[in-house]
Amino acid sequence: MLVTQAQTHETDEANAAERPTLEFVKDTFKMLISGRMLYVLPLIIWSGLSLAFFAGVFIPLMTRTMKDSLDINPDLDTEDKRSIAALLTFILLGVGEILGGILFIGPIRDKFGNKIAYTVLMIETALAIAIVLIYNNNDKYNWMAYAMCFVWGLQDSGINCLINCMLGFEFADKTTPFGVNKFVQSLAIFGFSNVSSAVMSVNNTTEEQKKYILYYLVAAGIWGFCSMTAMLFFDFKPEEKEEGFIKGAEHR
Repeated sequence: MLVTQAQTHETDEANAAERPTLEFVKDTFKMLISGRMLYVLPLIIWSGLSLAFFAGVFIPLMTRTMKDSLDINPDLDTEDKRSIAALLTFILLGVGEILGGILFIGPIRDKFGNKIAYTVLMIETALAIAIVLIYNNNDKYNWMAYAMCFVWGLQDSGINCLINCMLGFEFADKTTPFGVNKFVQSLAIFGFSNVSSAVMSVNNTTEEQKKYILYYLVAAGIWGFCSMTAMLFFDFKPEEKEEGFIKGAEHR
């Protein structure tokens, strides 16, 4: 069984290498509108939105809260100090990204299945959104800034973990789905990066920023939850196929 799987993987890689670029582009757009991929596209867009949101909102949001809470953070009295503190806090997002997939959502998906993993991810996303909204409304730089970055990193990593599992296991073609992912995700990042930039414009007052972040995040959250809910109705391949491969590998 292991030999067959390895041979299939080598054949897929060889076919991908020999496939003309134009044919690969055609296959990408063909898969883009296929029935199974249409379930996944909203989730891919959500992954791009999630990345664009934290990349474009978190740093200016944290520096704004530092400026508005100098009474409890008197040392952060210059733009340089605030920028350094925000970037150091942002490290927690990277920690969340590392742990979210390989130590949290990934193992849950492997042990309990895709639908349980998506349910857990929705709870995680709800928590991440709630923390951002509370932090934005309180307008105080404190421990919640660290929690905001860490939990958002957890959910963002979980999204990409499950997307990669979908693209690798749920489609017969092992290369084209990843092309679709990069194409759609890149467009989403480009579009929502512009939205994030407009929301966090320096021309907006604190109250305007609070309001725009609220509207932006509520709309984004609705999209995210709808995209994850759709995956609960996706026709996943039977789990025993993967279990059979693992057992076969162990037996060999």
